Amino acid sequence: MITGIINDKLEPLLDDIFIDGKNGWIPLRTILDTGFNSTFCLPRKYLEEAKMEFLTEIEAELCDGRIILEEAYLGTVLVNNQPHVVEITLTDSETAVMGMEMLLEKEAIFNLKTMTVEVK
Repeated sequence: MITGIINDKLEPLLDDIFIDGKNGWIPLRTILDTGFNSTFCLPRKYLEEAKMEFLTEIEAELCDGRIILEEAYLGTVLVNNQPHVVEITLTDSETAVMGMEMLLEKEAIFNLKTMTVEVK
């Protein structure tokens, strides 16, 4: 099970998520984003230290409906001590984003009374 908090901006945050780096696992603060359909979005600042392979450019739709081109990489994300080889895009944000594709076959519980999140 993965647990996290819901912050004052109502973002569900997970801390036990890691990206495979050239010098070991890199810990990431990660938003669990139910509006993001892809797998994983990594802050651009980790591009040089993460162990990833460039795949291609893909089209992505932003919240405002605009379509943009993004670079897609293949990398390994450690979730709940389980490695997952996933497609990764980059963001200028300071926070990584885990999308719904990584939650297939999982149950996510967002408890706004206790401001916690659990993924089983």
